Amino acid sequence: MNQLILLVLLLLISPLASSAQCCRNCYLDTCTADTQDVSPSTLIVYYNGRKVLKPLLRKLRRMHCTIIYQYNNFNALALRIPDCADIVDIMRRLEVTKGVLSVQRDRILHLD
Repeated sequence: MNQLILLVLLLLISPLASSAQCCRNCYLDTCTADTQDVSPSTLIVYYNGRKVLKPLLRKLRRMHCTIIYQYNNFNALALRIPDCADIVDIMRRLEVTKGVLSVQRDRILHLD
């Protein structure tokens, strides 16, 4: 049961495709990926294993990012970027970091 809950949470917070990929692969006439709410200052960073964590944390500290949550069951971090920083620039800098698999904006999901 706990594994099922974890899987559901994982699917909710980690999109399998970015917004741009969704629109390219979408079979619908209109794609709503661009209309999703995203947090203006929160990122989810997926990394490849524990060996990558220490250097990644050092880089985040140099970039003045704050760790909101560290996901232990899957290698990911939720982090808040500084108010004065450009989120796109931070994402680009993290994406080229050795061992980082994916950097995504935190989506705000509205349940009906």
